[in-house]
Amino acid sequence: MSAAPESTFHLDLPTPPVNLPAQPTTEGAGDRALLRNQLRVVQDMLEDLEEQTAMGRRHTMEKVIVVLRYQIGRGLFRAGPRNEDILSHLVDQLAHEASRPLPELREFRDRAEPLVALLMATT
Repeated sequence: MSAAPESTFHLDLPTPPVNLPAQPTTEGAGDRALLRNQLRVVQDMLEDLEEQTAMGRRHTMEKVIVVLRYQIGRGLFRAGPRNEDILSHLVDQLAHEASRPLPELREFRDRAEPLVALLMATT
């Protein structure tokens, strides 16, 4: 007799992935270059989601969410406080989809890809 898989899922990751700096630094060309590079990596991760196993997809979705939350929190995007709140809300929607027992890949990508493109345009 096998145990039923646990249906709860937590997105509480303590450290940002993709070798992000531990502390935000002052805004500068290096910060923006790092940000653009990380957003390109996120774009690649989103493109590869379909080829991954269910566990791999969930892990990738978590990483995407953590990177986006971290970068939005740094305030390097050319957006005012209201727009940063909207960006955070959009990431919360991604987190909600990713936290479902069987996250819908298309739904996640359809929301994440335009968000990442928008963030790329505002760096």
